[in-house]
Amino acid sequence: MRDYRLSVLEDVAGAYLRRLHNRTRATFVPSPDAMSRLLALGFNNLRLLGRGVDTVHFDPAKRSERLRATWGAGEDDTVALYVGRLAPEKNLPLAMRAFEAMARHEDSLGRNFQAVLVGDGPLRAELKVAAGHCHFAGMRTGEDLAVHFASADVFIFPSTTETFGNVIIEAMASGLVTVAYNYAAARLHLQHQANGLSATMNDEPEFLAPCIDALDRARWPEWRREARLAASRLLWSAVVTRFESDLLQILGRAD
Repeated sequence: MRDYRLSVLEDVAGAYLRRLHNRTRATFVPSPDAMSRLLALGFNNLRLLGRGVDTVHFDPAKRSERLRATWGAGEDDTVALYVGRLAPEKNLPLAMRAFEAMARHEDSLGRNFQAVLVGDGPLRAELKVAAGHCHFAGMRTGEDLAVHFASADVFIFPSTTETFGNVIIEAMASGLVTVAYNYAAARLHLQHQANGLSATMNDEPEFLAPCIDALDRARWPEWRREARLAASRLLWSAVVTRFESDLLQILGRAD
């Protein structure tokens, strides 16, 4: 609500949602961070339900040099990707600053750099006016989305308002070098300097530093391999089994 200049309604909306959820037997939340915030706001009966990723669908093997060419990127060029809504709550001005810093770095090394934004939203027109080195791919779904993920090199996700952040584990499954703030999905699955890079929450200078570090091509094979390996452990079957077990407990039918 603050992002949309409706902060005056925050308390009213929060009270309504709290009353609604506290009348249920359970509210499922996607991450420990979300659970902690809701507990602090007086929400009860919370249960953790994580997320999985389809590593057959999101696969580095789907990389397309033909698609990269439409972005103005050759095989040896660098492509940074953002996937999500183009909206105020996604902290996109920081993404633009990150792309600019990355472009300057690659230019100093004589390498071509392109940034690709997948998604749509109210900020698209404004961003297109101000953005350099950027290709706006619009909304992508299904196989098309998987190919877009796999065809990039680095994934930049500066949002500070996620309850989970599914796109982070989709990027990891796609073998990208991922940079994100250390919370939600990134806190759970991104190991700094092991399978990606993370920054302290809301520290913009610290976020920009790993964006540059992510351009270290000598580390790409290791980071990509480890990201893919971490994603391969996030099976949807395990998530569904946990959900079924919780539902049976809620209904009083657990063994």
